[in-house]
Amino acid sequence: AQAQELLNPMPSEIAQGRKKPLDIRKGFVVTDVQSAFTEDFRFLPQAEGGVSVKIDFGEKVSQKRHVPQIKGSYSLVIAGKGITITGYDEIGAYNGIVTLRQLMKDSEGSLRCMEIKDSPSISFRGIMETFPCSPRQHVERLIRLDDYALSKFNMYFYAPSDDIVRSSEGWKYPYEPADMDRLKEVISACEKNRMEFVWTIAPGETYHDTEDDYKFLLNKLVLMYYSGIRSFALIKDGAEFRLFIYYVAHNFL
Repeated sequence: AQAQELLNPMPSEIAQGRKKPLDIRKGFVVTDVQSAFTEDFRFLPQAEGGVSVKIDFGEKVSQKRHVPQIKGSYSLVIAGKGITITGYDEIGAYNGIVTLRQLMKDSEGSLRCMEIKDSPSISFRGIMETFPCSPRQHVERLIRLDDYALSKFNMYFYAPSDDIVRSSEGWKYPYEPADMDRLKEVISACEKNRMEFVWTIAPGETYHDTEDDYKFLLNKLVLMYYSGIRSFALIKDGAEFRLFIYYVAHNFL
């Protein structure tokens, strides 16, 4: 299949290489120069004597490979001698891995030789989920997070419609232990896929502009901060729908 049919979003540059495809039936040997992607190559069957896959990132090596000097940029070269992924930074190299994953989905024992260079055209690429947070939906949510990563989303807004702890019904109260455990699994899935997890809160009309409600809101954010969350969004309904993103740094506390 043509690369254009497999890749989404479409890379900014694709140059076709030699006509003979790269035979990948014997598996792969991965060289992770900076040991940053141990868990990210599980989609490749690794075997001694397989196709060489080398991945590295950093300003010096990326300049040598003519990678755009922009955060998230990478080059992916599939040639007769193997596969090379070079990122401007760690996220760029990871984006190269994601592109290789897309190409592998329809590989059928070989990969077309090519050189891909790409840079994000938008810095923040997010998706908001309002699906219910029942145990069944939770499992499906974890699966969807892997699918979102394949499309290079880098932000995930958690906003289940039935999560009362983040809604007007219970925004002043903490999660039950089992619910918090499920939430932490979602956070871990986002971290695995290099996506920023954003926890949303929507107190609605039950929030009043008083000192007491302000303290309740602040205490809730501090509690969630200690649960491992670093990005928050306040959703407010009114004449217009507005979304405010607050990044909580260590000096927040």
